[in-house]
Amino acid sequence: QSTPGYGYNAQCLGCYTPPHLEPYLRSADCIDSRPSQEPPCEPCGCLSLYRHGTAGAPTTVESSTIPRHKKYEAAGTKQLLKLNRVWLEQVDARELKEGVEFTLMDWGNIMIKTISKSDDTGVTAELNLAGDFKKTVKLTWLADVPELVPLTLCDFDYLITKKKVEEDDDFQALVNPTTKTKRAAVGDINMSSLKKGDIIQLERKGYFIVDVPYGGSADKPAVLFSIPDGRTK
Repeated sequence: QSTPGYGYNAQCLGCYTPPHLEPYLRSADCIDSRPSQEPPCEPCGCLSLYRHGTAGAPTTVESSTIPRHKKYEAAGTKQLLKLNRVWLEQVDARELKEGVEFTLMDWGNIMIKTISKSDDTGVTAELNLAGDFKKTVKLTWLADVPELVPLTLCDFDYLITKKKVEEDDDFQALVNPTTKTKRAAVGDINMSSLKKGDIIQLERKGYFIVDVPYGGSADKPAVLFSIPDGRTK
């Protein structure tokens, strides 16, 4: 396709895993093969929402249609699923603080009530849809629904570790031992219909091209290759 698909959302898996995707995590192809440069994930990636006044988080799945891109109408629309239990990426979950308000993108504000890092209760928050979102930290999220699409996100690095090879360099020493890395992730329901060769933008992650479409089950994830943006990693 000539233009990328906008508005797709994917979350890299941390310590918590949606139960229906556990077979995927047990497969060898989903292991995060990046060098470990961050501290171990803390078990706080699942967020439970409860009611605030008359506007509350739905206890059953609620579906709506929203624009893929707020400033580009031609991008079309996408399906958004809401539930009173959502997934956050670990890097975002670590930034949550009790008593602080954050914004769930395409939904509204939440006030963090409790955070547990010692068991599987995760985070509880209260929806505040009338809250001011101008100065809040924005969070991407996915509803905890069976329709989550298992993904393998592949990144590629340079074949050698030096920009310019000199005559007296030991070429073997410059060969990059890891040129392909994989991350296990889950995507929103809209990713279930992607086709091989589709180019899409994952929110806050960049552009990807679909190498293998989703096969319809946890052991047949969609495989996406990242598209370099020219920036130095």
